Amino acid sequence: MERLNFNVLQQFWTIAKSYWSGDEKWQARGLLLGVVLCLLAYTGLSVVLNNKRGVLISALSAQDEPRFWQTVIVFIAVLVIYAPLLAGYTYLRALFLVGSPAILQLAQIGAIELPMTLDWLNHQQF
Repeated sequence: MERLNFNVLQQFWTIAKSYWSGDEKWQARGLLLGVVLCLLAYTGLSVVLNNKRGVLISALSAQDEPRFWQTVIVFIAVLVIYAPLLAGYTYLRALFLVGSPAILQLAQIGAIELPMTLDWLNHQQF
């Protein structure tokens, strides 16, 4: 097991401190709040989907047709909300990471590896 490199953490905080307390602090905090809210909603909907999956299987095994169709409708309704929420969460998270100079500098020195979506977002002009 590798030991935690405190020099990298110190470099990270030196760079990140300006992002969190500088000119873009409200944008950074807003993005972080958006990511946290999307993550909470995503987690809650995941729990609902898991529960409905269990009810669906129970309805099938009990051959309870009304309960089955009611659960299918709820399941589809949750999926209609779930899919865009997941896409929005992924986009906000990537935007948050691209906007953070500390994250980008750690990626440049090879301390962390960015997902492919961040590489694409990094080259876009907004």
